[in-house]
Amino acid sequence: MIEEAVGTILVGVFINVLLFGFELGQIYRYVSYPRAIPEERALTVDFQFSLFPTDRIGIRALVIFMFLVDCTATANHCAMIYLYTIK
Repeated sequence: MIEEAVGTILVGVFINVLLFGFELGQIYRYVSYPRAIPEERALTVDFQFSLFPTDRIGIRALVIFMFLVDCTATANHCAMIYLYTIK
């Protein structure tokens, strides 16, 4: 029965990974928005939430927590499709 649905599951995982890539871009932008920094520190990343500096700590923690939950879910989806197709 699961063999019949593997193609659909695989497409769903591909879409999930694509959307996770967009989420990574949004998280990067939320956590470390590019700004004018001195030349000697041009290659460093400051995590100062400078895009929305007035966000409360609860909102910041929720964003990071939901990112970690989605990261775990995406890893589990990739492991699941690996086990269904390769093993």
